[in-house]
Amino acid sequence: MAKNREMITVEAARNIAVKKADGKKTVKELIDACIRTQGLSAEERKNNAPGAVLNVCKCRFGEAISKLLRSGYLVKDDEGRVSIANKPTEEIIKEASRDENLEKIITEILGAGDKGKRELFAEVYRRYKTADKTVKMIVVRADAGRILKNLVESGTVSKKGDAYSIKKKLTEKEKLNKLNPQSLVVTSVEMLTEFYRKAHDMKILVSKATDGPSDGGIDGVIEIENKMGYREKMILQVKCCLDNKEKYVKQYEIKEFQGVFSVSADATTAIFVTNGKYHKDTEKFVRSCKRFILIDGDKWCSIAEKCGYKIREE
Repeated sequence: MAKNREMITVEAARNIAVKKADGKKTVKELIDACIRTQGLSAEERKNNAPGAVLNVCKCRFGEAISKLLRSGYLVKDDEGRVSIANKPTEEIIKEASRDENLEKIITEILGAGDKGKRELFAEVYRRYKTADKTVKMIVVRADAGRILKNLVESGTVSKKGDAYSIKKKLTEKEKLNKLNPQSLVVTSVEMLTEFYRKAHDMKILVSKATDGPSDGGIDGVIEIENKMGYREKMILQVKCCLDNKEKYVKQYEIKEFQGVFSVSADATTAIFVTNGKYHKDTEKFVRSCKRFILIDGDKWCSIAEKCGYKIREE
């Protein structure tokens, strides 16, 4: 990826999407057409890792198109092809830009505290009028009402009674602690795969979750190869400590996995992962084991940050 590349803004993505919506493309095809305007290199087009320029473009254009569809500026026919509504392109861009400004104002107001609808709309109108003195209250209320509804449906804003508030964004640690056992296995395999791919520039040969009733004590397998051709196979066991309110992994579980590792002829490294913690005596025991790695909740988040991995909320 080019080091100095500037990522496309949501506003620019919106304008490109409107101009490319010719009624001949599905949403996926429209996103692809928009991405082609960005002049990505062959290397950038192949890199589908989280945080890579290709995925950033997909997210920005996808978000812009979704908002335009929800707002009625873009429409889909019976076959899913996307076209602009029955308005001039420049008028749509202008109205969509107003929506963008109103959405920003709404989220800023709610970010400062909960508001009832009447109080919210009055404050939105007061702020928006400073930028457009000709706008009428009835127009702002109608547009703000539509945008507020979309924000609630998308999960950005929550509603309780007549009060609206910004839905709290969870930290990565909070997301990690909310994962169920199966999701923690899959997410841990994905995160470590990205870590070895991006932070260590390794070629990924195998990356899979094997968690199940006949997994033999192995929840995941990652096989990597460096540029010299050296291969390494890592086996994972993942323990979700917080689903039953236990914060610490029992040492006997570590010893059991150490036994699994010792009889696994082709495994070169064992990794025990938890969203909880390890006692000091457990960490001391593992230091005497060769090629055995412990990852607790704090270390999990630290590794994820290094490789730009983000947990998808369930």
